[in-house]
Amino acid sequence: MGVEIRRQGTVGATAPGRGRGGGRGSTCPPRAGLAIWTTVLVGALFLATGLPLEAQDEATRPQLSGTVVDAASGQGIQGAHVFVAGEGHGVVTDDEGRFRGLEVPAGPVALRIRALGYGEELVTASIPDSPDPLVIPLEPDPVLLEGIEVMHNRLRARRNAVGAPVRAFEQEELSRSSAQDAVHYLNGETFVRVTACSRRGARGAAFGYGCVWVRGQEVVPEVYIDEILVPGGLEQLQVYQPWEFHLIEVYQRGRQIRAYTHRFMERLAERPQALLPVFLP
Repeated sequence: MGVEIRRQGTVGATAPGRGRGGGRGSTCPPRAGLAIWTTVLVGALFLATGLPLEAQDEATRPQLSGTVVDAASGQGIQGAHVFVAGEGHGVVTDDEGRFRGLEVPAGPVALRIRALGYGEELVTASIPDSPDPLVIPLEPDPVLLEGIEVMHNRLRARRNAVGAPVRAFEQEELSRSSAQDAVHYLNGETFVRVTACSRRGARGAAFGYGCVWVRGQEVVPEVYIDEILVPGGLEQLQVYQPWEFHLIEVYQRGRQIRAYTHRFMERLAERPQALLPVFLP
């Protein structure tokens, strides 16, 4: 596949932020880095039916597959987000940087590609005759990548200092999950057992799946998102899909849950800082 890159200057990277009522499918907030316009000829679009273009949106849409790579090393980038610009849905790359099954509208399509520690790409894709796969290079930000490593080390040291059982679920696991939201991920793919609280308002739970089972007891967990204790606990966590988090920490089998978005980790990496200690309930 041929890839033609045309740099048209530096523009501000902007995209819709995620409000707490934003629902599923919203895009992750972008990093405040460079957005580079790129024109790419995509050979990895294929049509599942022979329907006319006008009917494809109502039936099976074309699907895009490809690989996101580090422009310097050529290595695949795990956890990169590939979105259809303006539609708010997308896919996440696997541990080799590959993505597949991204439904796109027929004809030319604008894609937004971002990964923590890299410049954002805005890509225009079209369908040529070539069946070659799409390869999208992202420019690394060495300072940001170093800052991410620093913050990972500090978070790991804080977990080790707690002196209580703790598990960390990192980007690799989160990006592979097909769970519909972060609460279903915890309940279905980890040791956390989520349940509806038996009494309305029990220890602060309002309604719904606000409790977890810990050693045979119903407990309302403390839930922190980006180091902030959030009211509503698990109900706030349910707004997010697993891949929207860079890291989730679970203390004492669910008594306390701490989740960190990609944008928050990016801010910490830009300006590494000391972390507050963890106090368990």
